[in-house]
Amino acid sequence: MGRGCRALGAGAREQGVNPAEFESVIATRLRELLADMAAGAGVSPTRRLRLEGYMQAGVELGLMTRQRCVELLYHAFNAQFNESISFDSPILGEPNATPVDIRIPVRFPVAGDADRPN
Repeated sequence: MGRGCRALGAGAREQGVNPAEFESVIATRLRELLADMAAGAGVSPTRRLRLEGYMQAGVELGLMTRQRCVELLYHAFNAQFNESISFDSPILGEPNATPVDIRIPVRFPVAGDADRPN
């Protein structure tokens, strides 16, 4: 992480952003998103990408580590889909990428699929 990001992270904590609360919000949103996906309700790309961006921002601001984001994603995904993806799976993003790369795996259908012709 660059020097500017560390300074932002310290600022986020000084402004009252609680890392534990931030992590709790991420975990809840992941569970809800993946539960909707598992139920076949469809999840819009906007919702998924917004959550990925929120997770990336948390890492850049020093509120959580990339590893912790991946752990939350790993556990939520495996619980919903009864699958076992590995922590280092490329489906979760590139571990050494800059800026941070975290991806939420997609399971179909996505929002709007029922309206599309075959």
